[in-house]
Amino acid sequence: MNKNSVIFASQIDPLRSEKAYLTSRKREGWFYDDENVRQLPFSGFAKEHAKIWGWRQHSIRRLVAHVREVFGNRPFSVLDVGCGNGWMTHLLACELHSAQLFGVDVNIVELEQADRVFSRANLKFGYADVLSEDLPAHSFDLIILAGSAQYFADIKVLQKSLLRLLAIGGEAHIIDTNFYRDTNSQKSAKLASAEYFTKQGTPEMIPFYHHHLFSDWRGVDLNSSWFTKILQKLRILSPFPWMCLRARS
Repeated sequence: MNKNSVIFASQIDPLRSEKAYLTSRKREGWFYDDENVRQLPFSGFAKEHAKIWGWRQHSIRRLVAHVREVFGNRPFSVLDVGCGNGWMTHLLACELHSAQLFGVDVNIVELEQADRVFSRANLKFGYADVLSEDLPAHSFDLIILAGSAQYFADIKVLQKSLLRLLAIGGEAHIIDTNFYRDTNSQKSAKLASAEYFTKQGTPEMIPFYHHHLFSDWRGVDLNSSWFTKILQKLRILSPFPWMCLRARS
């Protein structure tokens, strides 16, 4: 089933949180028109989020360097989970010429914007639930979740789904999402998020926003070096971990 050129790999969830999510994003100043989306992440128009976009520029450069080191120039496939308006999927498609990229989300409004704004031969966008079995097993060499893992209720269930989708030797990466060291900090973060969404006027977002523990992730944190930690403390790099999960044979 196609709507325009967006691929619908899963049935649309009638209980999806799209309306609440879009309302929240607009109130936070994260929802951009087409022309501004084309400029991301290298634009100065979103001054209220300038620091975060600066972090994302560093994150994407480091990710591209890592991917080039791992995959070289050989053909490989990439799944961008929670691609939103598609800026990062498009940038990866421009940088990784030998890769085929598929950006997926359950937010139809931003998916259609991504499909409208960005067009490349090695890039497609689709509606897909990665927790289902709608996408074929072992079909992606690289899976990326940038600022989207917090919308999955159970990180262990997510990992199981990612491993099902990964080809042998493939990697899944979570960037720009916080993980918590212990249950106390996790509980504090949950309360803070609930208070935030309530004050914002979108309390219906509370059940859809989650807080995960480091101990529940089977992979490694690629931001664990002392040099990276210094750059994070100086606020040059994003303060979040870079979680990597590798599919073994």
